[in-house]
Amino acid sequence: MKSIEPRTCSQADLYRVLGRKIGDDVMKAGWIRPRVERNGARGRSLRIFAVEDVRRAEERILKGEYPETKNEQR
Repeated sequence: MKSIEPRTCSQADLYRVLGRKIGDDVMKAGWIRPRVERNGARGRSLRIFAVEDVRRAEERILKGEYPETKNEQR
């Protein structure tokens, strides 16, 4: 039986892979955008990301690149 590779991940999964600070910086810089976003219970938002986008961002970081956030841009 073949195992099915997930193609989506939650924001919590993103944080597990990249860490919270880097995950936030990657989103602020526009490297990763949610494929699905909606408001959930108690004001929390649900964000679903494509695994391939997360992997691409991870590869850029492993190559020594770091996302430039809008506060750091000149």
